[in-house]
Amino acid sequence: MRSVKLSVILLYLSIFVVDALQQCNTATNCADCYAIPNCAWCADEDTTIPITDRCFRRDVGFSECKNIQDAESNVDVSSIELSEDVQISLTKARLELRAGETQTFEVRVRPAENFPLDLYMIVDLSNSLADDLNTIRSIASDIADSLRNISTRFQVGFGTYVDKVTVPYVSRIQQVGNGYIVDGMPSACETSSCTFPFSYVHNINLTNSSQTFTNGFNDIEISTNADPAEGTGDAMLQAVLCPEIVGWRENARKILVVVTDESMHTAGDGEVAGIVKQAPLKCRTELDPERGIITYVDNTLYDYPSIEIIRQVFEDNLVTPVFAVRADVLSYFGLLVDALSGLNSQSLEIADGSSNIIAAIETAYENIVSEVSLNYGTESTDVTITNTVTCPEGTDLVEDEMRCTNVSTNDTVIFTVSVTLNECSDEFQQTDTRDVTVTIPGYGQFEIQIVALCSCDCEETSQRGNDICTGNGVLSCGVCECDPGWLGDICCIDANNPNCPSGANGAECSGRGDCVCGECECTRLDPETRVMNGQTVYILPDDDTEIILVEQPRVYSEDREACECDNFRCERNKTEFVCSGNQGNCTCSGECECGMLEFEARQFPYFGEDCSCNDAFCYENQEPTSESEPCNGNGDCQPCFRDTPCSCNIGFIEPFCVRPDASTQNCFSSGSSERNCVQCIAENSNFISNCGECDPDIYSRLSGEAPSDFNVSGSDTGTTVSCEFVTTDPICTYYYYIALSENASVSNQIQLVAVEPLSGCFPLRWWHLALILLGSLIILGILILIIVKLIFIALDYVELKKFQKEVAETDLSKNFNPLYTSPEVKYDNIAFGKE
Repeated sequence: MRSVKLSVILLYLSIFVVDALQQCNTATNCADCYAIPNCAWCADEDTTIPITDRCFRRDVGFSECKNIQDAESNVDVSSIELSEDVQISLTKARLELRAGETQTFEVRVRPAENFPLDLYMIVDLSNSLADDLNTIRSIASDIADSLRNISTRFQVGFGTYVDKVTVPYVSRIQQVGNGYIVDGMPSACETSSCTFPFSYVHNINLTNSSQTFTNGFNDIEISTNADPAEGTGDAMLQAVLCPEIVGWRENARKILVVVTDESMHTAGDGEVAGIVKQAPLKCRTELDPERGIITYVDNTLYDYPSIEIIRQVFEDNLVTPVFAVRADVLSYFGLLVDALSGLNSQSLEIADGSSNIIAAIETAYENIVSEVSLNYGTESTDVTITNTVTCPEGTDLVEDEMRCTNVSTNDTVIFTVSVTLNECSDEFQQTDTRDVTVTIPGYGQFEIQIVALCSCDCEETSQRGNDICTGNGVLSCGVCECDPGWLGDICCIDANNPNCPSGANGAECSGRGDCVCGECECTRLDPETRVMNGQTVYILPDDDTEIILVEQPRVYSEDREACECDNFRCERNKTEFVCSGNQGNCTCSGECECGMLEFEARQFPYFGEDCSCNDAFCYENQEPTSESEPCNGNGDCQPCFRDTPCSCNIGFIEPFCVRPDASTQNCFSSGSSERNCVQCIAENSNFISNCGECDPDIYSRLSGEAPSDFNVSGSDTGTTVSCEFVTTDPICTYYYYIALSENASVSNQIQLVAVEPLSGCFPLRWWHLALILLGSLIILGILILIIVKLIFIALDYVELKKFQKEVAETDLSKNFNPLYTSPEVKYDNIAFGKE
């Protein structure tokens, strides 16, 4: 069984190696060769090296090549020690990759204690959140203090938003005292202090001053809008895209907290107001000198951002969104969190009035820090990035997402990242480098620089006008890259006038060769070889059969010089040998040119379409002399049937029609007409009348038993053979003699038969014998049973007499027990001689 498994493994390995070799052989230049895994290129300036041999498997090698181009994949990692300020162990990984090859590296992530934290809040100031604003004002200092408990290196700030300042998102507004008239009707905030609607306003820069943060909330007022949805997306985008205004730090954990009680507008909603332009992904928040606020000045020029744009901007800027929302929109923002994949975003419920806003922020922070995963962004077909993760003890692994949860401070998560270059795509052919940003939500990011090894060093030393390329191309990596209008391995063929002849089929070089500098270079065949009858032969496949030649098969040119000739498209004999092997040559015309079979005395030409015929086949031992005749003069020669070359006259023996003698005479076979004649003649004295089918010139009937030295009358001396056969029903024995006539000629019958008269048959038929035999067996069986019975009776009688004797000798008188032994013992005193 082990040998079978080993054979299967070796078979698969051989198939794999052959397939890999064939893949390498398909490359025609060094770049194409590099695009095939595990292949190397021979850049020797030697035009005799076939193009199919230049690209080879690196594990097979090319010992004759001196200049081998074989760049190897490698990885270089820029590492950094983990510390309070460093949570990711590397900043950049540079990978040089060949197509089909993979490189692997490790990255470690550890939540740092007291890591810098930037938390920026954007608060919905629509009228429905008036109570929440009052609550936030009252606990603003507590928010700052809670962040100080998380990290002493915190910063906190906030902005506010409502919606785009245009109909229908806000209505036509007219200021009246401290309130506003909306379309002629008093607004909801008419009786209280209310500010004019706005899109997004930046209020307080990120700061570690609790007082500054708290005072900022004291300076803002509720506003109003018309429709339920808010301009949350505009505010989120501007808050992230304006780091100089907001004050985001580079090396800090950045969290944006959105406080709202309504859903948000997304891309396309701006069409209602005729706003269709996509917002540019840059900061458009500036100081409005008329209102004295820092606000999103272009809010009425650009549409709301899409969910994907928001996700991409937050990912690029390493900001994690947290949605602190009312219960009635919690499910909506839960779906939004799912759409913002890869950001580790959170959605948490806040109570009416936002009384639990501090707890919600703390919970969100814990959730963000306790989950560690990698995000590669958009995948491509030419590069595959995968990773495995080793989670520290006490944490949980989400295997399908390769994510660790419940990670605590100073726990180290280890990611093993594998990068595979699937192919040298057109993009990599144009620029061999691609940068991929890998984000670890809540922690930061690092860069993977992929350098595709899709071009060879030898391409940088290409030589134009080189003599090897006939001055019509560039010699690059040992191969000529022809200028437009020139073809061939050395660029010597004019593409407009290739000057290579066409065959009868109209194809250049008859489709069986390459045009090299205006001349046909015919295809070289690589046939299978085999030993047959001690001779090496060449095998070519041909549909369901094989073509067998005794010489190397080849394609060549003659008059047309177009590879129109070969030596294997001629007639084949029944064993598939072209022109019957050595008996002829296959010519360019497709016909066999037959050879000559030579002997010392005579010569015989081969003939026939396949040269399979020769008159010499009809001579005994195929050694004809000047006097010998084909088939010994006793038959017709069939020169195209080498195994049975002669059709012999009656009585002569194949294959060369020799005259039979006693040693070659054969008795008649069972069921033959001759044996029927023997049987009829033996049983009938007047056989001429009663056996009409038996020729009296051949058959004769003896008067009695023939003597031991009997010769058939009229036969050659020494040719008589005695024969006999037995019939079964009845059981009769027939004796007859066959011999050769002394006067036989090639045109006459030569066999004579003499038959002895039937002397008698066994008187019983076969079924009589069967009955007798069956009766005898039955009688014999009965006799055996009787004898066995008598033996058993005799044995029983002997046993009875023995038993009767034993009973008679036994004392069965009263008080006598044959099994009883008396306890009395007598002793003799020899001193007194008395008892």
